[in-house]
Amino acid sequence: MLQWGTGYFGGNYWTMASWYNIGNNYYHSTWQRVTGSTVSGDISGNGCNTKTGVCTTWTMTTYDWGSRVSTAITRASWTVAMYSVQGGALEVYGASTCAMLPGTSVTFSNFYVKTVSNVRKYPTWSAAYWPTTPSCGYSVSMGSSQSIKLKY
Repeated sequence: MLQWGTGYFGGNYWTMASWYNIGNNYYHSTWQRVTGSTVSGDISGNGCNTKTGVCTTWTMTTYDWGSRVSTAITRASWTVAMYSVQGGALEVYGASTCAMLPGTSVTFSNFYVKTVSNVRKYPTWSAAYWPTTPSCGYSVSMGSSQSIKLKY
């Protein structure tokens, strides 16, 4: 997760953490301040069954290429194969004006997914957004299977 710092940390800067949730319980790694302009994320399964796609553990890692700092969290398997990937999400909480948002867009790029058999796949994305207050002209554009731009 990439977060604009006005939430937990105050100040106008980006922070990152690796997250997962089960039901209404949310868990995250240690928050790290982002100093670069490129952040990457990785979800990797360990002890995976290549027939079912079920893994014994999953590790979510987020990496800031500017500071070369990472933050990770590992959890036991959900006992089902991972079936969904989100290419990017913008969740706005507590903003009363568009000026409270950082910049006007964010681009997510260079996506690929590897199966538990280590085969690289390129996802087909579908755009979805739910207009909210404040109304900042939210939109989603996809340059290819490897690039998604969220505008606000």
